[in-house]
Amino acid sequence: MYNRLLSFLKTHNVLTNIQHGFKDKKSTENASQSFIESVQEALDRHLHVVGIVLDLSKVYNLTNHI
Repeated sequence: MYNRLLSFLKTHNVLTNIQHGFKDKKSTENASQSFIESVQEALDRHLHVVGIVLDLSKVYNLTNHI
């Protein structure tokens, strides 16, 4: 399933250059570094920065599986 999904996403150019999931040589470390760099750039330009972080790691456990 993973291979079919990845093939579809690549074929239809669904993934952007800033996408970190489903891409080779990209990880949560890359995503974190990219986020930090964006925040630093915004602060250097005296812009306001807002971050919303959601932890969905256990959301599946809360779903009713009937």
